[in-house]
Amino acid sequence: MSERINFNGRAVRAQGASGSLQTPEQGSPRSPALERLAGIAVEIMAGKTRREALDIQLLIPTSAAERAAQLLQEKVLAGGELTQEEVDSLVENIVRARRADIMEILDELKIVEQASQTAKGSALFNALAEHQYSIAEILVNNGAKNNYALLCSYPDPPSESKELAHLVIEKGAIDPNSLVPLMPQRAPQLHIAAASRDVKGIELLLERGADVNAEDVVPESALTLNLPGTYRGGRTALHIAAEAGNEEMVAFLIRRGANPNARDKTGISAADLARKKGHDNIAEIL
Repeated sequence: MSERINFNGRAVRAQGASGSLQTPEQGSPRSPALERLAGIAVEIMAGKTRREALDIQLLIPTSAAERAAQLLQEKVLAGGELTQEEVDSLVENIVRARRADIMEILDELKIVEQASQTAKGSALFNALAEHQYSIAEILVNNGAKNNYALLCSYPDPPSESKELAHLVIEKGAIDPNSLVPLMPQRAPQLHIAAASRDVKGIELLLERGADVNAEDVVPESALTLNLPGTYRGGRTALHIAAEAGNEEMVAFLIRRGANPNARDKTGISAADLARKKGHDNIAEIL
């Protein structure tokens, strides 16, 4: 018997033979979290009723919030059972609806952790893409993984807080040695942190096994025209830091084993890039 969600705040029960995730029996006292959830669901469905009364339901499709609220009322709040598919649908619709308040309650009820890794990973990407950082934090804390997460976690401008990016790395939401498709290259996670001027992020990635000399890769399909000046890949995080004139990051990378003599596929070194950009002080270090 595996563990079942503790919906009522009193006792964790066992999962049934059907594999569904049970809610509390009808008539059992609701926890404060469930009471809050009930109020939110009623509010959302009241809006749906008003919309249908105006006979515009054919013009406006059922929203993600309404789909989530309906499932909450029919299953979580009515003492029914949630299948794995329904748990996944609930989490994904709450992200689409941008309802951090509902996600916080589901987290408190231990429902978010029951979502499949596929659902949590997809929800994490969508939350980050929509700048729903409080929802993203809940998902990361519940084991969500998506190798695009670091790329989407960095703020714009880069001077703002990088706490979410650091949480993504610390919680293992990304593979530190994975490549992220950009244009035209596929870039290591270390490059994402370097481009965001995040020395702490680089340190966290290295602590988790990232290769300090990892190179970006340009697929052969992007090189078919063979035009002069075409970028061919092969640059490291040190190249990025040197080109940006980030002396602190250059020094840190060298201390952590970055190869100052590394050259990209066209023979350009980090020092070459520094000189080209007028960062003579960094070129001297290299």
